[in-house]
Amino acid sequence: MTFDGKPVEAGQIVFESKVPGVSATAAMEAGGKFVVKDYKGLGLPGGEYVVYFTAPAPPLPDATNMNINIVPTKFILPQKYLSAKTSKLTATVKEGAPQALKFELTAK
Repeated sequence: MTFDGKPVEAGQIVFESKVPGVSATAAMEAGGKFVVKDYKGLGLPGGEYVVYFTAPAPPLPDATNMNINIVPTKFILPQKYLSAKTSKLTATVKEGAPQALKFELTAK
């Protein structure tokens, strides 16, 4: 997944089905890649999904850095991509074999 040609490597991608109760998330990884799995370790069921993104959680201090000022990860996606109601991104998932889904987002 890219934003203005650069890989998005932070946050999560969310797939929300039109079928109530069917959704999944995946962490964004190096190179803008992601792997979506359900609680059983399987991929998404076939169907139509609305796709949106969530910002990464801020880093939590641990016992060794309680007094250090932690800088949250910079998140580059515009607000329109952060809600199922406004993203306008969709995905059709086919039942069966793994699929490569690509999302090329822009600021416009």
